[in-house]
Amino acid sequence: KARGVILDLRNNPGGILQQAVNVAGHFLPRQTLVVTEVPREEQERVEHRASGPSDLGTMPVVVAMNGGSASAAEILAAALQEQRAIPLVGERTFGKGSVQELVDLSDGSTLRVTIARWHTPGDKEIGEDGIAPTVEVQDERPNEEPDEILEKALELLRQEIGTPR
Repeated sequence: KARGVILDLRNNPGGILQQAVNVAGHFLPRQTLVVTEVPREEQERVEHRASGPSDLGTMPVVVAMNGGSASAAEILAAALQEQRAIPLVGERTFGKGSVQELVDLSDGSTLRVTIARWHTPGDKEIGEDGIAPTVEVQDERPNEEPDEILEKALELLRQEIGTPR
């Protein structure tokens, strides 16, 4: 009987792209653009689109984020904001917008090579500056009460669903 969702992506360093696209599929209609992989000039862009059930497609949502939100978390936050105008509350994200490939070297070490960049549905490169919140809240005392970012997210969600504090 939930009437709204706070998706807390704070200190989420990301993960697997396909999982971010899968999660987005719960909030966005099928075939909605989630992120574009923009490789070097000689290769074509690859669009990643929602394929999920969109079972939360009309549910009021607020996303909480901070400087520890990176990679797949940024992809998800940007897609929800740009495709559904879902508010992003907190601090600017880390800005991990690159696709990297690991190359094993003959001496046993590994080299990480950037092969593409992530772009939001609105074609903003995530790695340039991260994702800016729509409602900026600086968490002056992380891990201490009160949690300013969560409090603001709750306030916005209550406004959206029309519930008093």
